Amino acid sequence: MSFAKRFFLKTVSHPFYSRLFGRFTRVKKPSFFAKWVVRYYVSLFEIDLSDVKKGIDEFKCLSDFFIRELKEGARVIDERPEIVVSPTDSLLIEVSSVSKEGRVFQIKGMEYSIFSLTSNLVEVEKFSNGMYFQLYLSPKDYHRIHFPFDCTVKKVIYIPGKLLPVNLFSLENFKEVFARNERVLLILEKEGIEVLMVLVGAFNVGRISLTFTELITNTGSSKKGLVNIEPYYAKKGEELGMFMMGSTVLLFFPESSVAPLVKAGDYVKVGNPIAKWL
Repeated sequence: MSFAKRFFLKTVSHPFYSRLFGRFTRVKKPSFFAKWVVRYYVSLFEIDLSDVKKGIDEFKCLSDFFIRELKEGARVIDERPEIVVSPTDSLLIEVSSVSKEGRVFQIKGMEYSIFSLTSNLVEVEKFSNGMYFQLYLSPKDYHRIHFPFDCTVKKVIYIPGKLLPVNLFSLENFKEVFARNERVLLILEKEGIEVLMVLVGAFNVGRISLTFTELITNTGSSKKGLVNIEPYYAKKGEELGMFMMGSTVLLFFPESSVAPLVKAGDYVKVGNPIAKWL
């Protein structure tokens, strides 16, 4: 990558620029312009509207379209208790093991540290030698996030940061992208097993929000650290939150807790099986 391109991407990765873009996506007037922007976006990314709940002209702005709901039954959740399902419509970039030292690949040849990812705010030693799933949501994907299994949300931690792109180009050219970007960590507990779920912000991801808290990221007001919540019990497939634009979800499982049912390069939708509890 050229110095100029690297400098440009680093500069626009400041959250201010994504907040600015977020304001543009919320523009509703004049309505003909807002609807044209939505139609142009759909055409640009060749988005299939067949499973979208509302008609294209019912969206008042691009932001509304980003967080679109789907028709009932558009995603079938695998209800088998031994199955972990995909929380998002996404491309699996990595399905691999966490090293003994707590390092994983963001892409082949580019590692990052789970300690850096969590800013040492989570006890991550339990995930050494465990399974790791990296799910990338492109701008064309459905942007809502769902719970991958029945669980209790034990902790939510917010970590501010940059908003570098999380596409393949960025992962190949920038080190420790996920450990540098704004992110939300969730500890999900199932029958005594704790799983780390990380929602990673990205370039032009105006906000990440959760259905069970008032936390909204990239507003300039949220502080780093533990988010005050009551333990929250969720069912598999229940809505967890949403992204603006594309982004990434990371899942870390303890050693010998799950076996993968997918591989890197697979495309999955919400509710599709990705792992099996051991």
